[in-house]
This record gives sequence, C-alpha cells and structure tokens, in this order.
Amino acid sequence: MNEVLRAKAELRPKLARRAEQIPPDRRDAAEPRMRALALALPEIRDAKGVMVCLSFGTEPQTRALIEALQAEGKAVYLPRADRRDRQLHLHRWPCELRTLSFGLDQPTRASPQLAAEEIETKVDVAIILGLGFDASGIRLGHGSGYVDRFLTAHPLPAIGLSFETLVVPTLPRATYDVPMTALVSEDRVLRPAADPREALREWLSLDHREIDRQLNEALAGAGFDPSAFARFRERLLRHIGIEERLLFPAVRSRDPEREAQRLANLRIEHAALTTLLVPTPDRALAAEIQTLLVGHNESEEGPEGVYASCIAALHDDDARQLLHAARARRPVPTTSYFDGQATVRTAAEALAKARRSRR
Repeated sequence: MNEVLRAKAELRPKLARRAEQIPPDRRDAAEPRMRALALALPEIRDAKGVMVCLSFGTEPQTRALIEALQAEGKAVYLPRADRRDRQLHLHRWPCELRTLSFGLDQPTRASPQLAAEEIETKVDVAIILGLGFDASGIRLGHGSGYVDRFLTAHPLPAIGLSFETLVVPTLPRATYDVPMTALVSEDRVLRPAADPREALREWLSLDHREIDRQLNEALAGAGFDPSAFARFRERLLRHIGIEERLLFPAVRSRDPEREAQRLANLRIEHAALTTLLVPTPDRALAAEIQTLLVGHNESEEGPEGVYASCIAALHDDDARQLLHAARARRPVPTTSYFDGQATVRTAAEALAKARRSRR
C-alpha cells in the first residue's frame, strides 16, 4: 500500500467517528440550511437533470433534497455501483431500490437505466457525498473509486455535500481524485481555486510523484522488484503519451515558436526513456532510468520549467479539456521485454540514440 492510500485508510475511521459525534439536533438544524444553499447554486438551479447520491449512515440526508428537485421539475437520477464492471450506472427516480448488506439503498440492476452515451445529454450536475472533503475540493470516499471513475468518464460539475465539521484543510491526494466544482456545508459554499491551468500543472506533477514512487518501490532495499517495475513502466508510458499526444500539440497550436526547442529536448528524453523500457530490467537499468528522470522532471516542473510556460499559453477551456482527457487516458498496452543487439541499457546511450534518430 502506497503512502497516499495508507494515509486515506488511516483517516477514514477518524472522520467516521467525527461524523458519528455530530448531535442529532445539530444534524436536524444543519441539513435544511445545506439543502437551501445547494438548491441556490447556479449549477443546480439551471439543471434539468441531476444525479444525487442516496445518503448512507452518517452522511447528510438527501431524500428531502431529491423531493425538492422533483418539485422544481428536474429529472433525478440515482447511481448504482456495479461490482461486475466497477462503474456507476444511473437510474431515473423513482425506481425500485434494494438494500445492500451494509445498509446502502441503491437501484436494482433491472430498473431502467441511462446508457453511458445518454449521461452527457440528460445529466447536468452530480451531487456527491463522502466521508470528508478538503478546501481544494478533494473528497475522501470509502475507497472503492466508483465516484472518481464516473467523474473521469463524465466531466459533470460535481457538488459535494458535507457537514462543516468534516471539511478539513487538506486530504491526501492521488492523480485519480477528481476535485469537486463546489462544496456545500450548512455554513457556506466553498469553491476551490478554479484556475484550470494550475489544476492541470498540479495534476501532471502529482503523476510524476506517483511514477517516482513506483520506481522507488522497484528499487527498495538491496534487490529489485520486477512487478513494481512493470507497474512503473506502464505508468511512465501513459504519462509520456499524455504529454506527447495531448499537452505538446495543444501548446504548439497556441505558441508554435516559443517552446519549439524545449519541446524538442523533452521529446529526445522521452524517446530515451522509452528506449530504456525495452530490455529486460534489472537494478542497474532501473537506476539509469531514475537518473534520467530526475533531470527530466526538474526541467518540466521548475519555476521556469516547461509546465509553467507551456500551460500558461493555454486558454481556460483548452486546459480543462486537456485535464479531463489526461485523467481519462487509459494505460498504454505494454509489450514483452526485448534484448536484441540494438537495445541499450544506459541513459547516455539512450540519449545519444534518441538524438541521432531526430536528425
């Protein structure tokens, strides 16, 4: 278990206990205020179709909110978590419900549901619950990932509902965590900093940290972990694909001359890294890759780095679309390792080979 997952696992029971300690009279007073603030949000006020999570356990109750939305003539859709495909499916309310073993009500599988391609046209906003939220809009759920996978596939405005005592300054964050558009408690509406360029830069940097963590895991101790390296290899190839196929073309279309040389240098390093992922790995090869990645990441992330200058050239809508596409990008299919005569095993050889191929 990595550090982010471990930190989340440690926080879940703490926040659950905090929720259990909210007095009933405070809940009763808080929920109508929370509901009124949510209904006044433009994302909800102007919506025709709204996804609403049914509350569970100590979460804010959403039945009255659902009734209020219906009274305003809005279509309400309830999510169903399906263990077979690990996705959320949306069902128009009212529909038949079943109670799961741990007490959550959700639509039955047999109830009519939206096709995936209908969600974008029929659902305008999603109302999300969780164990806790932070000031940047990050949500702590129960660890199954259904909500983040749904919001990655369907980039709807997401409105978090939470008691104020469960809004904390900072939560552990992974690249798959999708921030809320707004967070509503009984006391306030919190809109996290919404600069899409900064959100994109932060996401790319977070992905670097995860890639570094996986490589460190492969090199932990005095030995070498091939399984951890395989996960690192897949994640690094996905990240390179995001930059080559999404970020660099977007930057070129906005400012083709300014970043041409720096992008060319990064592409040489990408080619070198990809070359080093071809042969069967060992500890020495992984160390060569790590040496190359340190300088590469610095040239991208620093104050004068490519992320800062490249992303600054993007328009807001470009940055939003690029971040959504990056989150949704699937892992790159990896091939078997190959140890032919043309393979190289050092950073210097890989860089030299990449430069020759670019001439």
